[in-house]
Amino acid sequence: MTTEPAVKNVTSTAPTPYLDLVAATRPARQYKHELLSALCIGAGDRVPDVGCGPATDLAALAEEVGRTIRNVRNVAAVLTDFDTAETILGLRRNTDRAVVAGYLTPKAGRAWLDHLTRTETFFATSSLITVLAAA
Repeated sequence: MTTEPAVKNVTSTAPTPYLDLVAATRPARQYKHELLSALCIGAGDRVPDVGCGPATDLAALAEEVGRTIRNVRNVAAVLTDFDTAETILGLRRNTDRAVVAGYLTPKAGRAWLDHLTRTETFFATSSLITVLAAA
């Protein structure tokens, strides 16, 4: 059995930092520790971190392989119609979550979605982020 790793405080500037909170739980920390151990990574190895979330593992992965983060590149995927944005970003689902969490009233949620589906000019974006690390 592996010992539980020390964990630094996790903070986020995200409006809903639930991914940071999940990543900071004991089961998630233990899972990540076991994953890093199973990978048997070491200095000089190259490790991709592909996923969705707040990138809480990037600094630890870079440190584990003797690297530091040198560059962060952000590319925006631009969506100009509601149906495509709904398919990719789940606008209705996320609006429903905002209502349930109390960030929007049900009336405001309906008004927001009505506006998005009726507007002549629609624009939504999502970031694709690349992080480069060097020895």
